[in-house]
Amino acid sequence: VAMFDYLGFKAQLEKKGTTGLYQLYNNGLYPIILESAALKTKTVQVEGKGYLVPVFGPHSVEYRIFSDTVLFLAIGHSFEDFFRIVSASHSFLCSGFGMTMPLRGAIGYGDIVWDNKSILVGRAIVDAYLGEAAQVWSGCALTPVCQEFAEEKGYIDLYQKVLERAAEQEKDEAAKDNYRSAKRRIVRYEIPVKGNPKETPVVSPTRTGYALDWTLNCDCACESAFGETSDPHAQTIIKNTMEFEKWARSKNR
Repeated sequence: VAMFDYLGFKAQLEKKGTTGLYQLYNNGLYPIILESAALKTKTVQVEGKGYLVPVFGPHSVEYRIFSDTVLFLAIGHSFEDFFRIVSASHSFLCSGFGMTMPLRGAIGYGDIVWDNKSILVGRAIVDAYLGEAAQVWSGCALTPVCQEFAEEKGYIDLYQKVLERAAEQEKDEAAKDNYRSAKRRIVRYEIPVKGNPKETPVVSPTRTGYALDWTLNCDCACESAFGETSDPHAQTIIKNTMEFEKWARSKNR
């Protein structure tokens, strides 16, 4: 399960009101949720213009939206499920920066009960929720539970090997470059997490883990995705995000 929150939701609600924020979701956030969950698109011609539309199928993940929270669900624990949830999360995170809607997410792991009434309950959701809330940046990371599972199964290494093999077998140079870029989506990083709020000044500690490198498919700078703020916590989030961007872009040159 991947859980994302839209950073700045409260400020946008105050600024635009409920109706205005709904329109922002409907016109901006919802289309990129669909595209990310579908993991496949096609071009449809309407009145002489081409439009990309999501194509849902067995390759897709499920999604749910509640207020400022978005869930992606891959109901399984195979490598294919891991690959899909990482791909959907990476796509969504990149699109959020591109639309100046910074997101914070976590990919969690655990059991889940999901019925035809859309009741969702389980450790996977709790794990993703705690992992998302603990981070102090705009980004997405595997939770410690998910990381342990993925490492035990060898999914991190396999993720890179599958994409490298796809690049080797691809004849189209553009597609080859895309596969090799995708291979670097999962990176080892010191993820900023919440510390003791009573400390002055508040310092964000870190935990070593796996994060998604959104800079690979996003040319814009993260600074442009955030509005001006005097809130110290928000400023720390921006600072930590900018530090990751600088680090990631230096690695990918």
